Amino acid sequence: MRLSTTLFLVAALLAIAPARAAPPEFATIRVNGTDITIPSPPGLVPLINKQSHYYRFGARMQEANRNSLLAYFLPAKEAAIADIDQLPSPTQWGIVYGVEAMMNRAVSVEQLRGEILPSVEREISATVKDPALRKRIGEGTDANMEQLGRELKLDAGKLRMGEISPLGAFAKGDNYATYGAATRIRVEYGGKTTEAPVIAVIAFVVVKERLFCFAVYRAYGEEKDIVAARRDATIWAETITRANARP
Repeated sequence: MRLSTTLFLVAALLAIAPARAAPPEFATIRVNGTDITIPSPPGLVPLINKQSHYYRFGARMQEANRNSLLAYFLPAKEAAIADIDQLPSPTQWGIVYGVEAMMNRAVSVEQLRGEILPSVEREISATVKDPALRKRIGEGTDANMEQLGRELKLDAGKLRMGEISPLGAFAKGDNYATYGAATRIRVEYGGKTTEAPVIAVIAFVVVKERLFCFAVYRAYGEEKDIVAARRDATIWAETITRANARP
């Protein structure tokens, strides 16, 4: 099971998106034959157009980590841009994804607590100490950005992830746990290089005996951004749990 390190800072806006109908308040994902309702996280809405180049770019990034992208969330204005198949430039985003090894089996809350989370915590520790893994992730990201550039006939530039700094376990509920990490993203585009720190919060969630993950990302400027990312992840985990509570 691999901690997702998908971080998307891509090109400037290409066009002003037209107004669209009110965005949906939730997405529906399917894990091992079971439909799961995913309410939107704070401040974000789901992407509708899963055939857009931006969504497919995200899906390829997840596939490279042996995951499956199940839903993608952006601020409403950025989501509208992505849905008309142009490139957004969000400073906040969220994804829901399935871990390949867990997509075709039932998982109890007891298994989450007793087996999966201890394994996750060991892997997080190993991941942050593995420079070879960061190199592979960077190379995979560049390849996917080059493909995106070819598809859109753009200079896709390069995207690099710096050293990952774990921030520890953020919150643990009956059926979920969230973990924080910080990294720096280096974007080379149009002859210019920009670096930006990013906060990521990864969650492992079990509802209806199905395991999936979500991640919320936020550009980091000051301490309040860590507090906001931690808060948003906890709110999201709790709202997903309530939305899928058995009657």
